[in-house]
Amino acid sequence: MHELFDRMGRAALIGLAGGALLAPHASAESGVRAPGTEAAPLVDADIAFANRLSRAFQGAARRIEPSVVHITSVSVQQRSVRDIFGRVRRTDEVERPAGLGSGVIIDDAGHIITNNHVVDGADRLTVRLMDGREYPAELVGGDPGSDIAVLRIDAGGAGGGLVSAGWGDSEALGVGEWVIAVGSPFGFEQTVTAGIVSAKGRPALDAGETGFLANRYQEFIQTDAAINPGNSGGPLVDLAGRVVGINTAIATRSGGSNGLGFAIPSDLARAVAGRLIDTGRVDRGYLGVTWDGVNPKIDPDLSRRLGIRGGVEIASVLEGGPADEAGLREGDIIVAFNGRTTENANRLRNAISITAPGEPAAVEFVRDEQMLRAEVIVMDRLLAEAEVLGATPLPALGALAEQTRVQRLRRGEVLGETNGVRIVSIIPGGPADRAGMEPGDVVLEIDGNDIDDIDEAARRLDDDRLDRGTTLLIFRPSARGGGMTGEIDVRSER
Repeated sequence: MHELFDRMGRAALIGLAGGALLAPHASAESGVRAPGTEAAPLVDADIAFANRLSRAFQGAARRIEPSVVHITSVSVQQRSVRDIFGRVRRTDEVERPAGLGSGVIIDDAGHIITNNHVVDGADRLTVRLMDGREYPAELVGGDPGSDIAVLRIDAGGAGGGLVSAGWGDSEALGVGEWVIAVGSPFGFEQTVTAGIVSAKGRPALDAGETGFLANRYQEFIQTDAAINPGNSGGPLVDLAGRVVGINTAIATRSGGSNGLGFAIPSDLARAVAGRLIDTGRVDRGYLGVTWDGVNPKIDPDLSRRLGIRGGVEIASVLEGGPADEAGLREGDIIVAFNGRTTENANRLRNAISITAPGEPAAVEFVRDEQMLRAEVIVMDRLLAEAEVLGATPLPALGALAEQTRVQRLRRGEVLGETNGVRIVSIIPGGPADRAGMEPGDVVLEIDGNDIDDIDEAARRLDDDRLDRGTTLLIFRPSARGGGMTGEIDVRSER
């Protein structure tokens, strides 16, 4: 469970909670009820209302609980014993618990969505269902940028009796709506807590990079439903039992819940999970615009007339890019993208990122105090970045590369120059990143075969080869000159 330290005072939160409890039957009258006044009908109505609300929570819990799983991660470490001469006498594997978390089954094929930080670095994953059955889980793929990962279990034929959860619409979710959080806080499985949606559209909790190369694609639903360590990856659901968020983080000074919990909206989580299941990676959209990060001031009368709450003003448009082709101009204010309102730059960036490259998206914008609409075909962000850097994309590897020549060494002796492919940029969470590759690495061979040029490398490093696994001979230059050569095994996780 991620934690961040928030400086909000708790007195305000307590006051709001108290007001919420009193609000349903607040009265302008004051004083003590006169003796003999009949109060029973009002009390009975209150109890009936409370019982109906209680049944709504019970129904939501019953619908979601069979889909919620407990996830245990284990890291495997090699332990060596040496004699007094330094020789290795024994090597064995030691399993160490890496963490606990939650997840939710999203289809009959056994796919489970959770947080990437729950499974990051794990060598073995075990999933326990509500009925006590346990299965080893394979990692289909993870996306650090959104903190979403997908696992898969094989529960036998016809879905193995798995119960998949239904998705709700996080965009339609309103502040003040009731929600429940389900998971395994501190290892207590199938724990259900309730609260309301406190806010929507909270920005990324980790600052990360900014600008074109930023790699954080997060926003959060804030809730006062109790979320604690171990809840990570579990669902936040509405009273219909539909998943509207994936619980991810808390703001705390103590390590426990202080009424400040954060969940990834279901529209973001669902889009990322779908791409991880389909391809094992997340190809993000690119619009070809820049903005200065300052929300433009929109005239209140215009906002009321057009029915908008805010937008993002375009600072520049890349010539020939998707936005330019769609007719967008500098100064246009984007207020919605592909069905998502874009009150701020973070929401716009996320709306663009979850739009599949090559797919049409509707963009709504304000120009000259008029609401206009256009259709845009977004680019693949990796291809756009390659164009900016003058590099060649290697999508299956999750990297950008360029042709180079390096000196080949053996035990310090120069054997001559050889062709290679230098890694320019690596996508967080992609196969290259998971294998430990770094920008600056030079690929010399693929499965024992020399590389003549960058095009050959692109052909050889395709999805089919990465699914099976491939071995790369890597030269890693040293800042002091020279470098190291070694093999790295790379594979996709599908």
